[in-house]
Amino acid sequence: MRGTGYRLFEGAGIALTALILTVVVVPGPAGACAFTSLVHRLAPDPDATGGPAPGKQSAGAEDEALALLADTTDAAHRTPYQGVQVISRWGRSGARTVLVEVEHVAGRGTLMTVAGTPTEPGAQVYEEDNLATRTTGLRGMSDTVLRLLGRNYEVVSVGEGSVAGRRAGVVEARRRDGSVAARFWVDRDAGLLLRRQVFDASERVVWASAFIDLRLTQPPFERHLPPAMPGPWQDRLNPREIGVLRAEGWTIPDRLPDGLVLVEARKRAGHGGSVLHLGYSDGLSVVSLFVQRGRLDTDEFQAWNRAEFAGNVVYVRDSVQQRVVWAGPRYVYTLVADAPPDTVRAAVAALPHAHKGGFWDRVMRGLDRIGSWLNPFG
Repeated sequence: MRGTGYRLFEGAGIALTALILTVVVVPGPAGACAFTSLVHRLAPDPDATGGPAPGKQSAGAEDEALALLADTTDAAHRTPYQGVQVISRWGRSGARTVLVEVEHVAGRGTLMTVAGTPTEPGAQVYEEDNLATRTTGLRGMSDTVLRLLGRNYEVVSVGEGSVAGRRAGVVEARRRDGSVAARFWVDRDAGLLLRRQVFDASERVVWASAFIDLRLTQPPFERHLPPAMPGPWQDRLNPREIGVLRAEGWTIPDRLPDGLVLVEARKRAGHGGSVLHLGYSDGLSVVSLFVQRGRLDTDEFQAWNRAEFAGNVVYVRDSVQQRVVWAGPRYVYTLVADAPPDTVRAAVAALPHAHKGGFWDRVMRGLDRIGSWLNPFG
């Protein structure tokens, strides 16, 4: 897929730490092989928390934790900083890691440069500051995501730690069975979100990001910046409009498995007709689903992995962000997720798929080339 880039839905504040679209490609810096030596820095670090063992915490502890996370969005907007962040995701095929250099000028924007690897080119993107479109992990946690987090998890402060030489308060999000679903390190002085880990049901790390270097100084922006990252689609759908689209045959679930709820829906015009962007979250996991009428052109996915989810053929792009494309009856679906692998598979399985038996021999060009993107985080 080529063309314009996608971003996760507005309000997915913790979803992605940096975003690579189809942007200006720059040579990857020397030393990209150092990725493997950086991955271990994102693994579990029990000494970083210094907090109590899992268990029911007081209301005061939960209020303190939510207040600490609530300030991360405004802190990321108002604070000038520059640094380097490592983002990793662990899956069935091993770890995927990217290294991101971040430069933020308060009130102006953020320049993100992703280091190249032996198999992936580097990239650079510029995001203008706008509190109304706070979506990346560097932007902290939006109000919408924070409400979902508090509703679906027990959120508690568990102690103190340090990241990149900075003092941090440590917050855990725990499932109803007491297992840790996520852990956050928040800068005690600046309020920035410094580190994040997400765990599966067995408490294995499946996604993580961390600053390995951070300086609270105003960075000197380059004279010629790359194109600004596109903002979210402006045509946001209200409940009545969603109901009309459902009556016309569009699949717009209110919920997906593992507690994912529909947070917003947007629409825009594409070459082959309207494209829907549906955003789902449970406060930790974020899933963006793009839906368009048409037939899937499999020639566009030669570089993707052909796989089966619950007996259905899909095309998967494995990176620090999971991307899955498949054909349904009359529609093509593109799912972009910052979520554990099992959550992604369950979401894909719950959505419509084309009937087996000859469909792939009749595929036609119908999918609008609505873009591919990688995030960090993301």
